[in-house]
Amino acid sequence: MTNPTPAQVTHVETERVIVRIQRIKPLLSAAGVEIPVDFNDAVNLAKVIPDAEAFHNVYGAQRRLSTASTREELNAAAKELAEAEAIRQATRSEAYIHALDTNRVNMLWGAIGNHSTDWFAQLADKYNAEASTFEAAAELIPDMRNVKAMDLDRRSANAVADAKESAARLNVFYHAYYELGRLAGDFEALHANSDWQDFREIVLLVCQPQTWAHANDAAKALQAQRFGAEVPLAVLMPHIIAPRYGAKLELARHPGVIGDRQNALLGEPAAGLGMYPV
Repeated sequence: MTNPTPAQVTHVETERVIVRIQRIKPLLSAAGVEIPVDFNDAVNLAKVIPDAEAFHNVYGAQRRLSTASTREELNAAAKELAEAEAIRQATRSEAYIHALDTNRVNMLWGAIGNHSTDWFAQLADKYNAEASTFEAAAELIPDMRNVKAMDLDRRSANAVADAKESAARLNVFYHAYYELGRLAGDFEALHANSDWQDFREIVLLVCQPQTWAHANDAAKALQAQRFGAEVPLAVLMPHIIAPRYGAKLELARHPGVIGDRQNALLGEPAAGLGMYPV
């Protein structure tokens, strides 16, 4: 798991890392994954802004100093203000910010490290439980490369509608899984310059293709859909690639399974995910 530490990045970059990690929580919650106490506590702690609390304490001490009516109250308020101001200045120091960043990031990464394997498995199980419903509808959809949507018969049109509803449910689990994988460093970010071969990782994530030809064709379809080409039933991607290319739709219970599926196609241990026949 990639774990950038504050020693390696600036405060601003650390904040970006924290925001990325925090975004996992609502995705997991939407997918019905129970949020562990330690991760929830780490997320809440990461939201704390110490200098804001310090400013509030200084303001309160100033008010008490300005309204003091006895020497004792005046001395107590003056001491409180001096201490609050010293703390406020400390929270702005580079050393304090670095130490706080280290604590916040380490708590978040630690919680993710404790639970990511279980989260992947939960998300995969939920996805795969829905996959059979999707596959049943997908089997009734004709090859849309040769058929216009307006020409579909009632049975096929209903199948498309059912597949879209099922895909919407699958997407909740898939997006949480994929974003968790990207955060953990298991998946490379895909962009406009990504080669179609880069998309085979997604193919191997959602199914075990029967042949390299199937894996390659599915990867090319995913690339085309991702970057603007008109692909039939694009709304059903990436789930539709499994039944379309003769494979069972089955999200890997851990990203490491991608390597196992690659090995099954190669017939021998692979040197890495980049070692594909073309």
